[in-house]
Amino acid sequence: MNLIDFAKTLPADFEEVDFIDHLKKSVDLDQIKDLSEIEVNNLFDAVQYLADYLLLVREYKGFKVEVEGSPYVRYSGPYIQNFLTNQNEGPSDFEQIDTLGVGGADKYLG
Repeated sequence: MNLIDFAKTLPADFEEVDFIDHLKKSVDLDQIKDLSEIEVNNLFDAVQYLADYLLLVREYKGFKVEVEGSPYVRYSGPYIQNFLTNQNEGPSDFEQIDTLGVGGADKYLG
């Protein structure tokens, strides 16, 4: 399965673990932690490009969302706390590499 198939076949109602299990059919998430620095950067660039492109597609199709006049990006997948979103002192929770963010919203945003 590829990412387009992922998008077309993800059920409307899903639990975090269902999201991860479905995504694993498109991307071998376990391999990501073993990539070299350049490979991680290359993959990040690809994913960031896709995110930016998808934001443009959302806007083009009229799917853009604003809250009180500010852009808002809807996201329904598991929450991953990282150095950009970490609101605690100290390092990020690296257990998420194994949990893949399942339960992260409850743990960090609850």
